[in-house]
This record gives sequence, structure tokens and C-alpha cells, in this order.
Amino acid sequence: MSRHARESSDGGGLTVEFDVSFGKAGRARRVMHEGEAPVMPPEAEPPKRRSAAEMLGLAHYFERLVREGRVCDYAELARRTSFTRARITQVMGLLLLPPAVQEDITVRDGVDSEGNVVGEHALRGLMRIQDWREARRQWCILANEASQLSV
Repeated sequence: MSRHARESSDGGGLTVEFDVSFGKAGRARRVMHEGEAPVMPPEAEPPKRRSAAEMLGLAHYFERLVREGRVCDYAELARRTSFTRARITQVMGLLLLPPAVQEDITVRDGVDSEGNVVGEHALRGLMRIQDWREARRQWCILANEASQLSV
């Protein structure tokens, strides 16, 4: 830690210099600390991207918990898991896929024809298609080109 005090050369007063670092306190308040910034640990690995098959299985499990009354609603699921309410909604949206598409996702274990993982995000467009035949056709296109379409 270094501190320096010197008189300004233009006669304008005293200048004080010292090292500071900024950090976060509760509720994202920024606080200033005297001294050098602390050494941060190496970045953790990014979270594993789950396949659509895993997320579909989770959606069916969550639906069973609600149906059996073990949880009262999706909001309670969010409170009991590490998911947000919005993420629960996204996962549960997989149940809107046609049964034939859900079965194919499960059989393929969420992997396309080239061995790339098909993520849940890539399926969101299919969830909005009401015509199951069209959704199935779009799934076939996606499963064969998922390496280019999945995120």
C-alpha cells in the first residue's frame, strides 16, 4: 500500500494519492477499500449446459410433483430449487412439444445426428408451433442441423 502527499506544482493546494480498490457490499452497493485490489480466485468453470433430454425429464418430474400435490405450484418449485420462476416456466414449456418430438428427444438423449447436444433453448421455437405435424417437421430439421442452431 502506498500513500503520497505532495504539494501541487501550480500552487493550488495539496494532492494526496493512495491505492484503492472497489468491491461490492450487500445489495450490490459499491464500496471503496484502501489498498490494492484483492487477488481474485481463478474463474470457475461455466455451468454445464444440460441437454434437452435432461431438461425434458426434469419437466416431467416437476409436473408429477405438482400433480401429486407434493408442491402446490411452479412458484414453490422455484423456491425449493435453484431455478428462478422464469426458468421453471421455460423448462415446463418443453411439455408443450408434441409427444412424438418428446419421445425422439428422449431416444436421441438430446443429441443431434452429428453428436452435438441439443439444448432447451434451441427448442423454444418448436414450443410455439400449434400444429404438431409442423412441429415434428421442424424438429427433424433441427435434429439434423442442431450443431448450427443450438445455443
